[in-house]
Amino acid sequence: LPWLSQDKIEYKYTKYRCNTIRFKMYTLRVNFLVVITTVVTQCLGAKGQSSAVINSAIDDLLSLVKSEMLSSGSAQIEIPDIDEKFEKKIVFVRVKGSFTATNGWFKDLSTLHRTGDATLFTNSSMLKLNLQLGLDKMEAGYDHYKAKFMKIGPSGRVNVQISDNAFTSQISMYSTGSDCVTTVDSATLESFGRLNINFTGLGKIGNWIFTKLVNFVVNMFHTKIKHSAEKGLRLGLEKALVKYDICTLLHSL
Repeated sequence: LPWLSQDKIEYKYTKYRCNTIRFKMYTLRVNFLVVITTVVTQCLGAKGQSSAVINSAIDDLLSLVKSEMLSSGSAQIEIPDIDEKFEKKIVFVRVKGSFTATNGWFKDLSTLHRTGDATLFTNSSMLKLNLQLGLDKMEAGYDHYKAKFMKIGPSGRVNVQISDNAFTSQISMYSTGSDCVTTVDSATLESFGRLNINFTGLGKIGNWIFTKLVNFVVNMFHTKIKHSAEKGLRLGLEKALVKYDICTLLHSL
């Protein structure tokens, strides 16, 4: 296997002196991924440099992700429009209103960084990397909104500042003959902090209308905006993995 030679396995086995591990060379040829994972788990658990090697490889990958996003303009992504209807009963009449927000955006995926140690484990015939990630800057907005109630209402821009965030991602590595194939299994926005939502041009409107508008934006963030951010992160990782051979990190273990 050109990307994971038998010599390197023998060398690292000697280097870490894993006396509790015993295997025959034919086992390496038949089921090399399981054996390598055993070496990683059994031997390197006591070696802090192994975690450092994996973290360093992930940091290199994320650096490439950021560079690719900046050069391609994908650090800021589009998000879906908001188009909502509402109504309020005034005396005996129900009056309808609407809220639309367009030209939405989310940023800044180029501020992606690792927030914890990357972990390597086995799942059947695959090696999997679990990543803990975050964005230094997380912001969203709409360049134009319009709220109407009784045929009148404010218009302006919407800006959303997000205080904290936590993403996770999983990358799989598996063999197809002599090659190592990598896939991004998931990219998930696990949590985010308080949303600081600002509307321009509101003027004097009722508190109940303002609450409606805020809820529309919050609900969109928890659903479609969240999905857009996850999709953007996943695409960024996939593009970077085309250029960065993450499998080479095993050579340093």
